[in-house]
Amino acid sequence: MASKSNVYAGVAGYVGRADQKGAVGVFSRQADTGRWEHVLTEHDTYTVNIHPTDSNVVFAGTADGVYRSTNRGKTFQRTNFPDKGVQIWSFLVDAQDRKLIYAGGSPISIYRSEDCGETWRTMPNPGMPDRAVMPFACRVMRMAQHPSKPGTIFAALEVNG
Repeated sequence: MASKSNVYAGVAGYVGRADQKGAVGVFSRQADTGRWEHVLTEHDTYTVNIHPTDSNVVFAGTADGVYRSTNRGKTFQRTNFPDKGVQIWSFLVDAQDRKLIYAGGSPISIYRSEDCGETWRTMPNPGMPDRAVMPFACRVMRMAQHPSKPGTIFAALEVNG
């Protein structure tokens, strides 16, 4: 029997009007069904990432750090994340060491886990100067590893470069 594939959606913000908050968090469903389940309800969710070699492990980048599922998105728990109220906008799983995972945050920050996302530590502050004034904190939108130098990671920042 083939394994079931899941589809995930992270939802943040308001729906329709700024004065009316909609349902936020993570929604999940099996790919061959039409029924969505609201599996993480507490926080705005900006990104959902399925571990590339273990589909049981699913990460949610939320308005309160990293949440993780170890049961294919049926339930999520807040990880041992060092900061409260940090928005997580991106994840990168190391190409050579699949237990090594990075999370990109807002305000600009990078977190590192060496145990497949169970515990996290803050990486040194890059000290990026503000180049633009925005109504929200700049964020790490995407990360990628250099193809021949895995220790080199590039981060795409919203507005600052």
